[in-house]
Amino acid sequence: MGNKKIILKFLLSLTVLFLIGWIDLVTGSQISFSFFYLIPIIYLSFQKNTTKFVLIFSSLFATAMWIGADLGAGHVYSNNAIFIWNSTVRFVIFLVVPYLVFSMKIKEKLLLETNKIHDSQKSELETQQEELETISANLISASEEFNRYAIVAKEIDNSVIITDKYANFLWVNDSFKKKYKLSLEELKNNYDNKLFNFYNKENTSEYIEKCLTE
Repeated sequence: MGNKKIILKFLLSLTVLFLIGWIDLVTGSQISFSFFYLIPIIYLSFQKNTTKFVLIFSSLFATAMWIGADLGAGHVYSNNAIFIWNSTVRFVIFLVVPYLVFSMKIKEKLLLETNKIHDSQKSELETQQEELETISANLISASEEFNRYAIVAKEIDNSVIITDKYANFLWVNDSFKKKYKLSLEELKNNYDNKLFNFYNKENTSEYIEKCLTE
């Protein structure tokens, strides 16, 4: 659909260039129409799907129309070099000005795409930052709660063991160390870091598993 639109606009611009050339021929060489040849080509350079080929061909066509109107109006050159020079200058003007507009449009498009990517990455980083802050806050809260329990457990005479939800040893109080003559590391190594291996009285493992799942 986009290619069809640019083809129609391309043909429309060529038609307008032809009309400008015809008006230039009719009015004669006393009135300059050089600026008007630029209008259809600049119009094409602003279009979304315009290519370099379209601009070059349009510039050549505009130059041909200008040459036809110039010679048709009876303009005689004293030297062919002057004719070649004027034609070359016209072509360069018809090409360079629209091409500059075309290049600016491409740079603007790239800048917009870069800004979109930057905004997207910034949004993702902000989301990740918020998630990290939430995780950090949860860890701090859990650590503080654990420390409170540990302080209480440390001061009592009963042996206390703290495990995670998988019954892996996390902490033991001083009363436990004195009673069983085991440090936390020794407890982990000797009993494969499992509460069930250390305390295996009848129905104990089933009771603990029930508590962990509820």
